Amino acid sequence: MNRALCTFSLVLASSLVLLHAESAANDIVVDTCKKVSSRDLSYDFCVQAIRSDPKSRTADLRGLGLVALNLLERNVTSTGSYVQQLLKRKWDRFVRVRLSDCSELYSEAVLHTRESIEAYRAKRYPDVQNWLSMVDTAADTCESQFKEKPGASSPLTKQNGDAMQLGALGLNMVAIIAGS
Repeated sequence: MNRALCTFSLVLASSLVLLHAESAANDIVVDTCKKVSSRDLSYDFCVQAIRSDPKSRTADLRGLGLVALNLLERNVTSTGSYVQQLLKRKWDRFVRVRLSDCSELYSEAVLHTRESIEAYRAKRYPDVQNWLSMVDTAADTCESQFKEKPGASSPLTKQNGDAMQLGALGLNMVAIIAGS
């Protein structure tokens, strides 16, 4: 009887520790997203994006910053690949020229994001902010150039919007981390 009670107690204690750890991880995501949300970054987007990475479950604030940068890297890399797929289709000249520009912008954004991750790991936060600003500008430029022609629409609105929000997430998190 004592052995069964001891085993049960051990399992219960382990479960409570894991539950507490999971709750603490969720609290840091919620708290961080409350702090970094802005007109350029929705709270819901922040929470959903960060929680999409399993590493966020055990991360501290600095770890969440790296999660955010890795999410941005995946976004700009996949968007660049998506633009290449779009360029294989038939488009009118206006759209084709802009897609070609977006392809270049996203190629640079991938490099800038990788540079920002290296700088982040080295705690060179001003460099991180500089690189992330360039990524944000690339996504914004890609999207806004489609508005030059009345009635034209961007085939990249969702991807550009996500890149801009992920860029804002990275920038806002780095500002908090650098200030702490």
